[in-house]
Amino acid sequence: MKRMWFWVPAASTLAWCAGFVWFVQQAWQPGWDRLGAMPTAGGIVVLTGGADRIAAGLTLLKQGAAERLLISGVGILTGLGLAIYLQSFLIGIPFLL
Repeated sequence: MKRMWFWVPAASTLAWCAGFVWFVQQAWQPGWDRLGAMPTAGGIVVLTGGADRIAAGLTLLKQGAAERLLISGVGILTGLGLAIYLQSFLIGIPFLL
């Protein structure tokens, strides 16, 4: 009976550690590498405020990850410049300010 108090927590700890190692190995790889193709979604939502977020969203859109792109948080003064940037990105012409 006394030995059970040692082996049950030891086995539980060992099982937890093995599960954690497996989780880290699985979480380290992108999901589409295991599936063979990038998954698709109904849409991509880009929250502005960080560097290159819009470009990353446009890249996913060009790769076919989704059919729609929503850019959220664009300021009132942003207008023609962003529209030209988006259009030039989608057709592959570099946009220079």
